[in-house]
Amino acid sequence: MTRAAPLAPEPAGPAVTRTLVGLAIVLAGLHLGRDILIPLALALLLSVALVPVARALERIGIPRVIAALTVVLLAAVASVLFIALLVTEAVTLASSLPAYEANLRAKVRALGEGSSVFGPLIQMLHGLMAEFGGGRLSALPAVPEASSRPSAERLAGDALRLILTPIATAVIVLLFASYLMLQRNDMRDRFIRLWGNGDIPRATAALSEAGRRISRYLLGQLVVNVTFGTLMAGGLWLIGIPNALLWGLLGFMLRFIPFVGGPLGAFFPLIVSLAVDPGWTAPLMVIGLFIVVEAFCAHVLEVLLNAAATGLSPLPLVVIAALSTVIWGPIGLVLAPPFAACLLIAARHVPRLAKLELLLGQAPVLDPPQRFYQRALAGDRHEAVEMIERLVDTDGLRPTVRTVLLPAARSLAADLARGTLDHADVQRASRVLVAAAEAIHDAPDTDEPSVICVGAGAALDQAVATALAASLADEGVPAAVAAGPRAGRACGAAVLVLARHASPRRVRRAVARLRVAIGPDVPVLVLAEGGPEHTEAASGSGARHVAAPEAIGRMVRTLAAD
Repeated sequence: MTRAAPLAPEPAGPAVTRTLVGLAIVLAGLHLGRDILIPLALALLLSVALVPVARALERIGIPRVIAALTVVLLAAVASVLFIALLVTEAVTLASSLPAYEANLRAKVRALGEGSSVFGPLIQMLHGLMAEFGGGRLSALPAVPEASSRPSAERLAGDALRLILTPIATAVIVLLFASYLMLQRNDMRDRFIRLWGNGDIPRATAALSEAGRRISRYLLGQLVVNVTFGTLMAGGLWLIGIPNALLWGLLGFMLRFIPFVGGPLGAFFPLIVSLAVDPGWTAPLMVIGLFIVVEAFCAHVLEVLLNAAATGLSPLPLVVIAALSTVIWGPIGLVLAPPFAACLLIAARHVPRLAKLELLLGQAPVLDPPQRFYQRALAGDRHEAVEMIERLVDTDGLRPTVRTVLLPAARSLAADLARGTLDHADVQRASRVLVAAAEAIHDAPDTDEPSVICVGAGAALDQAVATALAASLADEGVPAAVAAGPRAGRACGAAVLVLARHASPRRVRRAVARLRVAIGPDVPVLVLAEGGPEHTEAASGSGARHVAAPEAIGRMVRTLAAD
């Protein structure tokens, strides 16, 4: 019986095409089913926010059904009261707006007469209005007067539809939320069964993390928005802007929309301030108030409350918010952060989606050694030096040299040996390593240091020698860096650095050149990767071979004791 030939791996092109087609189908389904999916998503979000309150009621002895219905009813009553207060304030504002028409006209006139930017624009608008009002559109066919005025039945139908649509959506959301809260245990079990009975721990961890993160995000956002609305209302009242409570409520509500909600909450009171104040003091004060309040809420409160709530990186959140807005309209902006958080949680717990965590998460995807090595390869001396100095301040000099600088040098040597990098790349990166090592190395005050660290010749050798001198100085051993193997300098010992793999013959030649510079009686340590042949080559030249940089300090102290 012949064995079947193994199947060839599938080309990447068709797999990518299938993925894109599947993604397009999902997005189209989300858009076409938005009338059902939006209320369901809002209900799920509301139930996650209300579940902690319902559990608190259950812990004091209230039955689950009564606790869930009570919480949902309280949320509905609070929403109705909020909307009623908002409408009342809006009606009051509408009745007082005609009194401020003169101020608005004066400001428009002042802009048109005194600004080279707004003047032509306002004159153009006046010209267009004159065109429409001056009878130049007589060539257009006349529209019957009866058809230009909608009937009372049509007006009533439009008004009723405008009122009933959000009410019907709100009722659906409340019904969905009530069901989800009442059946949350059953829904949890169904989700675990859908995930797979064999992976209950992973499914449980995903559910727990999703509930915890989204609840924390919603609670934090509620606190931040209440603070924003309260501070804006109080500040506007002190400035003298009418209906300050309305603008505080509107700011609280709009700020649930990420990125644009805060500016929108300040835009409307700014317009009113232009109408109320004959001058420009009130508008400037409103702008200053918004800048201060938004800075406090965004950079203090949100950092304290929501920094780790979703764990999302800002740029992917902007992309997801834009995509959800295209699919679901303005409500997609509100749902974008929780939806993105759920994607991130799925990426953490589903192996096939693991790469999404790199795109969505805000945790650093490169550790400090990798980031430093990447900056060295890019030739970014400024950022590499800043990174090393920051790591020295936080972790200490010797750990930084041992875990960041020296591994970067080893990686450079290894990539050069594999052919991944050419000599020009290594030279550029080595210069960055030298600059970083020199930034953290303080030259000894004495003219005759205990140890000199000498690079065998290449820039990479010099970088390791400088880093090694900094580490020795931090251990209390006065160490300096020599510019090359022929640099003569009085010292108690010398360390010859060969960062790249060197043959035993090269080791002997480098030691011989160094002996000429420092004399035959100075102890020499050779830092180079290699085996017994390298140890033999160093010993034959009157030096000691060291393979690990961490052992240099101990051996230098041993030589000093001898």
